Amino acid sequence: MTTMSNSALICYTRISPNKTSPRSKIIDTITIHCMAGNLSVETCGSVFAPSSRKASSNYGIGTDGRIGMYVEEKDRSWCTSSGSNDNRAITIEVANDGDASTDWHVSDKALASLIKLVADICQRNSIEKLIWKADSSLIGKVSSQNMTVHRWFAAKACPGDYLYSKHAYIVSEVNKLLGGGSSSFVSETESSEETTTSYPVLRKGNSGAYVKILQTRLNLYGASFDIDSSFGDLTLAAVKAFQSKKSLLADGVVGPLTWADLLKEPASGSSVPYVVRITAKSLNVRKGPGTNYAVVKTLTNDRNAYTIMEESSGSGATLWGRLKSGIGWISLDYTKKV
Repeated sequence: MTTMSNSALICYTRISPNKTSPRSKIIDTITIHCMAGNLSVETCGSVFAPSSRKASSNYGIGTDGRIGMYVEEKDRSWCTSSGSNDNRAITIEVANDGDASTDWHVSDKALASLIKLVADICQRNSIEKLIWKADSSLIGKVSSQNMTVHRWFAAKACPGDYLYSKHAYIVSEVNKLLGGGSSSFVSETESSEETTTSYPVLRKGNSGAYVKILQTRLNLYGASFDIDSSFGDLTLAAVKAFQSKKSLLADGVVGPLTWADLLKEPASGSSVPYVVRITAKSLNVRKGPGTNYAVVKTLTNDRNAYTIMEESSGSGATLWGRLKSGIGWISLDYTKKV
């Protein structure tokens, strides 16, 4: 087996006893995990240190962007609930600056370090490009897809919907660093739409993280329905209405051109104030627009209406809204206009 090296990007090392040495396959896969907590690289190393833990990862990334190593690349980590996957994959745990209510959000610094680390791993292990199709049926078929996620091997949410939704972006940015162009995310071709995108084609019947993003963006453009991550009749009608408004083919299929318009920020100026109701069971109110601000109160889905006076971008949500009461900001991803 070819001698394997480790990343020079690491700033902390604590080798875990929870590993199999050496790995039995060449490295040809990347598996990104979330820590389900805001752990530093040192704390993550301490978590993996006891042999009783029976878990580890090759690398870990803190919210501050620092990178730690816990299992050398020549060895198999115990990370993905699959010996077959872990033998061929480099596993990376990423700290979260948000909780489950933010889909296990990660910081911009952590995401930037993740992209650099993955590119470094690919370069040293002769992985010419990353390919992501969000398709669990392609596990092990690395010429078609060489990224996997923990939720495909066990009943877990890992890596969280936020990181899962970022896989296409990660692929695009890593492949730029590898010199392979802007993206190797392979999607179907939408009828009459010839451009490409890093988001998958969506149709009625689809479900999951990308549908949630779709529904959130549609609500920002005036739709008003509960975000349930399921592409049903209401989502189909909202897609067709949006496509008609943008002079696109109104076939209800969300492809490259539809995504391109959806991901643009809606025109501002006349959108506020407006009234919303909460669609989640509970929603945190924060001092500022982002999960990096302290929680000041938690609202419950009590059918009360709340007036939004100002909108702002921020970490952990597509868009934040400032409440008229002045107590703080809420994520608009979990609201609908009334």
